[in-house]
Amino acid sequence: MDTITRLALIYQADTIETRQVADAIATHLKEMSHRVELFTAEAIPEELELSDYDGVIFGSALEDGEYAQPIEELIGERHRELQHMPAAFFSVSLSEHDDADALRAESERCIERLIIETDFNPAFFASFTTELPSSSRGFMKQMSMEPLGRRMEGELGFDIADEEDYETLEGADVEEFVEGFLRQIAFMIGRPAEPASSSPLPY
Repeated sequence: MDTITRLALIYQADTIETRQVADAIATHLKEMSHRVELFTAEAIPEELELSDYDGVIFGSALEDGEYAQPIEELIGERHRELQHMPAAFFSVSLSEHDDADALRAESERCIERLIIETDFNPAFFASFTTELPSSSRGFMKQMSMEPLGRRMEGELGFDIADEEDYETLEGADVEEFVEGFLRQIAFMIGRPAEPASSSPLPY
């Protein structure tokens, strides 16, 4: 069985930290023999069909309590497509908080607001700080399998922002984010999560 996963990675291009995470994610996917196509939120091709991909990852800086407007607008416009496919979201906090709890609270408030305002249901969420590519003060949240199964069965509109739907992982690491999301894609579309070969794809 062909287990190569094809992903779209859409990110905010005008902050170096977000580009760094997007590049690191793409590199790790290619090392695992998966296919990834990168797009900037500011220049999405009109003909882009998210349904052509096995999953989609969005990335944005988080500054002054806000994500990048092009990312939020795109998610809002495409939320119906996103409800029927695996999706993940990462943010990079540019805030100057020294307090890890304050950074976390800001990140959680913003992702919950995005979920409520756009009906976006990310299966995996990572909050990085500027300590890249691994953020000890960051965190990740992965949706548990039971709500993932309900989502793929077409039961939409449940309160996905409920803490009971997520498992929280302390620290944020690019490779763990990628591999965790691939496992969720495998569960959601019913195929193994292992890479297709031991050799990275040449693109």
